Amino acid sequence: MFQKPLSLKVAGLLGLAAGLFYVLFSLDFATQMQSVDPYADRDWKAVIEQVAQDAGPQMLTQAMAFFAAVLLVCFLLAIAARAAQHHPSLAALSGVFLLGSAGMLALRAIWNAFVQVPMAITFHGTTDLAFRQLLQDHYRLDIFYSMFFAWSYIFLAAVGLILMGVALMPVKDMARLLPITFLLAGLGCAVFIPAMAYVGNETFMTRNFDRVLASRFLFLAWFLPGLAYLTAGTWLMREGFRLENPEDEEVTEIRLDKAA
Repeated sequence: MFQKPLSLKVAGLLGLAAGLFYVLFSLDFATQMQSVDPYADRDWKAVIEQVAQDAGPQMLTQAMAFFAAVLLVCFLLAIAARAAQHHPSLAALSGVFLLGSAGMLALRAIWNAFVQVPMAITFHGTTDLAFRQLLQDHYRLDIFYSMFFAWSYIFLAAVGLILMGVALMPVKDMARLLPITFLLAGLGCAVFIPAMAYVGNETFMTRNFDRVLASRFLFLAWFLPGLAYLTAGTWLMREGFRLENPEDEEVTEIRLDKAA
């Protein structure tokens, strides 16, 4: 499927868009973490009411997140297909983990759109106090399901990015930046898990949330994959142009042979 120039160019554009999306969100998440304490006690009634009032934008955001995850799947399939030319087994294994991570993003968007938002709308529309309390308890429980999808994404992405970086090691194009960025992205996601576990434990022990440390690791967990996807998107675009003009590569090889 990803052997034709046009398909590689389209996949490259998707990769560039995904990388830019990740980079922008890394900056946004890091900024939000500076002013939000996720471990602080919340007024859940006010939170649910706010979600109900913003139901339209919330549904639109989740729909955009779902379609972004679908497009990310297409880009990851292209990367795995090209990496399979160098290391088939590792490329297939890393593709499974990366597709699983994208699937977790899609499932989180579906869960938020079809469970949390309707529950908030129902909470806003009912006057039965007992039913409102039941909905509030379920909403707080559903937050953990949403977080499960997010943490699963981080774990699967960490493993998949590291394996993909190893599979792309034979690629010498772009000064070997491609495997390096994937390995760094995988390490960034992998370090994020114990780092946030440490921050959470320290918060419960000292009642002091380390916003600086949390924002830095959150930034790395999104910025480094974004950098990897930008590099991979550029590589796929170059591969598409190379397949479209194979004679240019032959001329370059002849010149290199003569120079040698």
